[in-house]
Amino acid sequence: MAKPAHRFIAFDKRNGQPVWFEGTRLLPYDTTYSSPVLAVINGESQMIFGSGDGGVHGFQPHTGKRIWTYNVSRRGINTTPLVVVNTIYCAHSEENIDDNTMGSLFAIDATQKGDISKSGELWRQKQWLVGKSSPIEVDGRIYAVEDKGTLLVVDAKTGKRIASERLRGPMRSSPVYADGKIYVFTRNSVWWTFEPTETGGKVLQRARLSAGESHGTPIISHGRMYIPTTKALYCVGSKDQTPSADPIPETAQLAPVEDDPAPAFVQLVPAESLLKPGMKQQLDIRIYNARGQYLRMAEANEVSFTNEGPGSIDQVEVEKRVTDENGNETSKPTMVWYYTTPHENVHAAVIITAKMGEFSAIPGSRRTNRSAENAGRCSEGARSGTGTAQERTSARELGVERMDAIRGFRTGTCREALGETG
Repeated sequence: MAKPAHRFIAFDKRNGQPVWFEGTRLLPYDTTYSSPVLAVINGESQMIFGSGDGGVHGFQPHTGKRIWTYNVSRRGINTTPLVVVNTIYCAHSEENIDDNTMGSLFAIDATQKGDISKSGELWRQKQWLVGKSSPIEVDGRIYAVEDKGTLLVVDAKTGKRIASERLRGPMRSSPVYADGKIYVFTRNSVWWTFEPTETGGKVLQRARLSAGESHGTPIISHGRMYIPTTKALYCVGSKDQTPSADPIPETAQLAPVEDDPAPAFVQLVPAESLLKPGMKQQLDIRIYNARGQYLRMAEANEVSFTNEGPGSIDQVEVEKRVTDENGNETSKPTMVWYYTTPHENVHAAVIITAKMGEFSAIPGSRRTNRSAENAGRCSEGARSGTGTAQERTSARELGVERMDAIRGFRTGTCREALGETG
């Protein structure tokens, strides 16, 4: 944590416990205004976002594991990625990483893994400065607006420009599509309505809002369009019209968990805790497959722990509520693991390693397997690791089958070291 990075923390919504902690590379160029997008790519759930390090990344949302990285800009990316089936469309207006030209609009194949900066690029059009307004897709066309206020209509498959339209003002918000029309609001509040056509788009209306500048993207719901400006919030619609909405489009489906039941990732939850002297913290091990899908909780007798620091880890019998096939709730005695802090009032950092099977991770290591690489990152910025594992393919190649999850505590009243997952 001592060095800045673009980081995410995932919390269990049921109790607020941190589940994983992960980020892109340390010391990014910029902050970022790109919002993460959740999507299903080739049967795998992904969290896709533009980063302050000049790249677009795909993470597994349940484990925090990085799936792919596409590096493109020398500065941060502020546009939100657009996901169309397995293709990502995004843009920036900074210097390109491979030369000194400014800006580009690009398409990425999100089914690939690892560093896909070259292999995953489907097309890239340089010197299109789309740095603030995120693109949309309509019937195989990409509609994107440059910062200076030029609407670009682009073939989604090839990146070839079909048409363009000058909008008489710079652009900050993003276009929206509804009712067969595209609505665009420039920063100086010029309102454009376009109808998509074979040759690009037909201008149906041009007007100007009277109050404030337009920086926020409008939203449309049940026959109403809500337009935020710096001085007002507009609601546009017909008073006598009965509100209606189209059916929600069918979304891509995750691959069945049964297709890949083999454990490939273990996660120790919570990822971090701040504990007072004499307190206890239950330790749970969640098991995931290579696609980041939850398989099950590990039984207490499947896991062993090592503890680097004060305190103790012990098995405790608790009453666990279970539901049978008829919906009846009963309780049964179950063994769980607890970490207990020392009773002395001293500040201390603790690293706990949970081992299951034959995957391994070593705190502070820089070995080439992904488990060890993750553990190595745990030492950066005085952080401790949590939730490390290997993919099955890598495990088979390396001939190892042991899983470790590493997490850290601080006891006393100081802030605990944060955890990171692989």
